[in-house]
Amino acid sequence: MATLCTMRPSPGTDGNASTGLDRAQLTDPRAQRQLRRAIGIFGAVEVPAGAAWAVFGAAIGQGPLIAVGLVGMACGLWSLVEYRTSQRRPASSLATRAALVTNAEIVAVITALPPLGMAMTVAAVLPSVLALVHVDRRTLLRLIFLGAGTGIYAATAAMILPWGSTFPSPIDVLLPTTTVIFAFAVFQAFLWNASGQLTETSTELSAAMDLSREVAQTLDPRVVARIIARHIAIAAEVADCTLSMWDRDADRVVTFAYYPPDQGGMIEPTYDLAEFPATRRVLMEGEPCYVDVANPASDPREVAYLQGVGQQSMVILPLVVRGESIGILELTSTQRRVPSRRTPQVGRKSRVHICGRGSAQTPPATGSDSSASSARVTRNWNGLAW
Repeated sequence: MATLCTMRPSPGTDGNASTGLDRAQLTDPRAQRQLRRAIGIFGAVEVPAGAAWAVFGAAIGQGPLIAVGLVGMACGLWSLVEYRTSQRRPASSLATRAALVTNAEIVAVITALPPLGMAMTVAAVLPSVLALVHVDRRTLLRLIFLGAGTGIYAATAAMILPWGSTFPSPIDVLLPTTTVIFAFAVFQAFLWNASGQLTETSTELSAAMDLSREVAQTLDPRVVARIIARHIAIAAEVADCTLSMWDRDADRVVTFAYYPPDQGGMIEPTYDLAEFPATRRVLMEGEPCYVDVANPASDPREVAYLQGVGQQSMVILPLVVRGESIGILELTSTQRRVPSRRTPQVGRKSRVHICGRGSAQTPPATGSDSSASSARVTRNWNGLAW
């Protein structure tokens, strides 16, 4: 069984980036982006809310309320800084850091104003919910125990701490009530985010199983390639997907599979790389290429191709086997935004790796003189699972 995956190359033993595979823990870029966005929104809300409570505390002469507002402002500022500086931080690390800071904030708020303890018990479950879908089970268990300790402290703080504040009506009701409402709203937001992540993961696993099941029912390499092209197009939410192989001897690219099949007549079966220098760079340098018909910096030959097939944007990724480019994957869209949010992460050095073991069957004769190149692709596509 082989696997089709989008990943970044890492330097091998010979120092060549194309000879080694990234052994670092892979993370879902969408989950990381959503988590960063949630942390940024939380900080943007908490900073002005904390400032408002600090100003209000100063107006009524309540030092503990000023301290609560300052704690909220500090944690809100941390959230904003974390949002700005965590582009490359894995979601697991980001979730763990945010959970620890949230626990510290709850403890600091309760220590400054013990009467808020019972209201803050709801907030004690936030850190573990925040990290639910991003961290491993051991880390999650530790965060759950930490949250339990924070909740116990929140529930007993008013009884064990000798200081506190007595507020006049209606502040004595408004303060704990708004605290509960805010904590419950944040809890629901993080719970919704976790639910969305689990739903997306379930959908992707189901799609992978469907692909594996279809591929296992045929040994025809071209049928396998068409199945893969269809699944990639659906997963990436694009209009067309083309899998092509590189005929090095003839210096051209040969179309191996296309989706949707009813529009395959619009695609040339082969084309010379001399006419498409951007595609040649993808194959030679292993870097993706983005084309937008409205972008003057896009390669003019690729733009002309897109206009010829009635599309607006395209991304070209190299197909790599054991560090060697054997072809390209082209995703085209009728919209300017490609790839979509469900497309695998595509970065400056991203490639589509076809790896693992496959049979050495060759495709049936098609009249093309590129059967040797077809065989190289077939060896790695037979039995493929994406």
